[in-house]
Parts: sequence; structure tokens; C-alpha cells
Amino acid sequence: MENLYLAKKAGYLLLVEGESDCHICWYAGIPALGSPGVAAWQREWSALIPEGVQIYIWQEPDEGHVLVEKVLRDFPDAKIIKTTVEEKDPRQVWLSSRDKADFVRRINELLQTATTADDLQGAARRTEREAAWQKCKDLATEPDILIHVLNTLSQVVAGEREALAVLYLALTSRLLPRPINLLLQAPPGAGKSYLVDRVLQMFPESAYYKLTASSERAFIYSDENFAHRTVVVAEAAGLHSDGVAGTIVRELIWGNKLAYEVVEKTPDGLRPRKIIKDGPVGLITTTVKNVEGELATRLLVVELKDTPEQTRLILEAEAREAAGQATMPDLSQFVALQKWLELNGPANVVVPYAETLAKLLKPSSVRVRRDFKQLLTLIMAYALLHQATRQVKDEGTIVATIEDYSNIYHIANNLFSSSSMEALTPAQNELVEAVRHHYASHSCSMTLRQLADALGIDKSAASRRLQAVLAKGYVRNLQDKPGQPAMLVPGDPPPDNNPVLPKPEELTLAFKNAGV
Repeated sequence: MENLYLAKKAGYLLLVEGESDCHICWYAGIPALGSPGVAAWQREWSALIPEGVQIYIWQEPDEGHVLVEKVLRDFPDAKIIKTTVEEKDPRQVWLSSRDKADFVRRINELLQTATTADDLQGAARRTEREAAWQKCKDLATEPDILIHVLNTLSQVVAGEREALAVLYLALTSRLLPRPINLLLQAPPGAGKSYLVDRVLQMFPESAYYKLTASSERAFIYSDENFAHRTVVVAEAAGLHSDGVAGTIVRELIWGNKLAYEVVEKTPDGLRPRKIIKDGPVGLITTTVKNVEGELATRLLVVELKDTPEQTRLILEAEAREAAGQATMPDLSQFVALQKWLELNGPANVVVPYAETLAKLLKPSSVRVRRDFKQLLTLIMAYALLHQATRQVKDEGTIVATIEDYSNIYHIANNLFSSSSMEALTPAQNELVEAVRHHYASHSCSMTLRQLADALGIDKSAASRRLQAVLAKGYVRNLQDKPGQPAMLVPGDPPPDNNPVLPKPEELTLAFKNAGV
């Protein structure tokens, strides 16, 4: 207690490790408090330290950051003394000092060099960012980085370039104010998780958090910061339940942060507590079935291909791997690029031609209001990816170019055409045309077997496509008896297949004429 009184009088307290360090400081009249080991600091000890006392933490060069991190949780304004091997602790300084006065002088000099955690983190961040830039600068200055991403992934993933592109941009969008929420939909065994895992290998682990059944509650109680990260849920079955995973995912989709209420046992009995995880947080999940309509409107839905051609590509890729002909490409420059973007901090991107683009959109459904935001986010993510070659304003705002729209146009047009409640995907449109052609040629209904044969796919794949088309009303099933063969006939006329989004040259001309 006498030492704490001395600290209050001096206005500061030096936190060191070990008894001998403490005794040497006390002998020299320096107020010090020792922790019996770097990991032994107890939170209740902080209550003993007088208010208004500046805390200095002696960080020994060979002890890492454990003591510093523990003390900073209780004293965020504490300053850190980083020393050399020659001055690793007060005992070493004492042994190399001429006398007590010299020891006190040297300790005071070290106190003057102490810095805050923010300053240390800032310096470490700058060093790490420079190292990442040196590793990724050639890639970062490429005119179309996404092409390099897809060409590299094609060495380990068969086909599915559009799905891979959207996955990559969705993960990149984690650094934006409102990241993309993505649902990857495909039948069992189609390789959804494999696709996601391959794309994740191009990102540092700090970019995402994989949520599994065993980590649901750990995610809620974790001390990790989830802002500007993407939560990856292996299977979206929880979207239809009232479980922990379902609650987490719905909060991610509906809001820009996570809020979860728990009941905890306290000395005063059971008390409710709301745990808040600040965002923005992105979501990527997978499913084998359609999700509920209201939920689907808040997700970008990407369907993997179920065609024989895609199956053939997968089989050939697996054969090459089994034959030892498949090699994992070097992904280090891609990881470094995403780390560099991350270390630049949360991004703000402006799209100068956004108003012109809005005027050119075809407002065929109410959903386009939400889809437009997702479209702008895709453009922003692409511009963010090319930050090194884009105009950056003084305040750090990145300016998207028309080329950013041009380079995601085909991906986005297919994606938003498919996501429209009325529109048909190319595969669904092929199915509708097959039914219409059969009815026109034979003047009779069509069975599911006949439909599968006409499309060149198996019955299960044909059935999955058919369910979505039946829901939209473009094909009708006259069979009303369970277990009997389908009797498929044309339904309502399908919408035209005109592009949902304006072509890049159309946008360029309109923006130029607007004189903005």
C-alpha cells in the first residue's frame, strides 16, 4: 500500500514482471508494481491503483504482448516502454548503471520514450502495409485484377467463373460501409463449400470468420472484432430455424450489426444482457434448397450449374488431381493484395455516374430498388480492388470509373436478371422454351422424363429447375394426382430477355451527355 501511495504522489506507476525488478525500483524510489508472470495479471488488481495515475507497462523484448494486452483492457490509456535486449528489464538496467542516480536517470529517459498502444499499432500497421504492398504491387496495378483472380482459380476449380467472381467481390466488399450478403445455391455434391474454401484461400484470415455448428455461441461471446469482416456460414439450414445460427444470420441480413440477448447468472440473480457486435459485417452462406421469398430478396443468390458439361469439367479436374497433375498455384500475392486493402482502412467509394445508371435501369419490379444498392456495391468493390490505379481524393475517397461498371457488366446482368422475381435464368428460360416447343409440336403435355431428355440433364436437375418455373407461372402442371407423371404445358408468357442493365456504351454516352 505504501508503494501505491508513492505512485499517487508521483502521478505514475511502472508495471514490471517479477519480484527482483520491483525491489530494484522500490530501492531507487520509483513507484512500481510487479506481475508474477506475463500472463498472471488479474483484472481485480486494477481497482487497487489510485485514480489519475499514469500507468507505464514495461514490455520485455522476449515476452511478446500478453502482459501489455491484459493491462490495456483495464487501462486503455497506459503507455508502453519497449526496450532492447541490453535493457530488457529494470534489473538489467541496474546492473549496467554506475549508481542509483544513473539508474533513475535512465529509467526516466525510458519513461519519456514510452508511447501509447495506438501509436505502436499505427507504426506496426504502417510497416505491415508497406510489406504487403511490396509483395502485391505488380498485381495491384494490373488493369483487370479480377481476370487474374479467375485465371488462377481455374487451376483448382472447374468452371463456375461467374460464381467465383461474385464470391471474390462479395468478400472484397467487406471493407465497404454495406457489404454484400451472398447465398450460393446448388444441389448436394455440387461443390458449394469447395468453391467457397478456394476463394477464401486468396484472403487473409482476418478477412472472414467461418461459423460452424460448434462455434455458434463462441461467435456471440468472442472478444474478436467482426467489423468489416465476412461471416461464412457453411450451410443455411439455420435460416429456417429459431436457433442461434438463424438469429445471427437474420441480424446480418436485416441490419448492419449483430445484437443477441442472453440471460446471465449474477450475484443479484438472473439478469438479461444484450451483446452487440458492431458492423458492418458481410455474410456468405450456401444452401441446397430455395430460401423463403422475403429472405431471398435481401441476398444476392448465385446458382451453380447443374449441366452435364459442368459435371464433365468437375470429373476431369478430379482425374487430373488423382493423376498428380494438379498443382496448387501460389496465392501469396493475392493474399497480400487483400491485406494491403485491409490495412488501408475501411473504404469509401463514390460512383459519379450512379444517377445516370439509375435513370437507365428498367424498373420492372419493386425489388430493383434493393438490387440497385447491390449493383452499386459490386461496382464499388471492383473499384476498391483497383484502388492503386483509381483517383483517390484528399479525404481518401476512391472514385469509381465507367470501366469498373464495364468489367462487372456481364456478371451483374446475369446475376440481377436471375434474381428478379419475374425474370428467368438462362437455364430456366431453356426449360420454358422446351415445354413450349413440345406443346407446339405435339399438341399435348410433357412429362418430367421427356423434359429431362429434351434438356439433356437428369430428372433431379430438371425437377429443381421446374419448381422455380412453376412458382413463377411460366409452366403449368395439369396433373393434380400425387405420384402420377407430370403433365406440363406452357403457362403465362415469359418476360422478354432484354438486358436488365444498360450496356456500358449506353451508360458512357448517357453520362457524357448529362455533362456531369
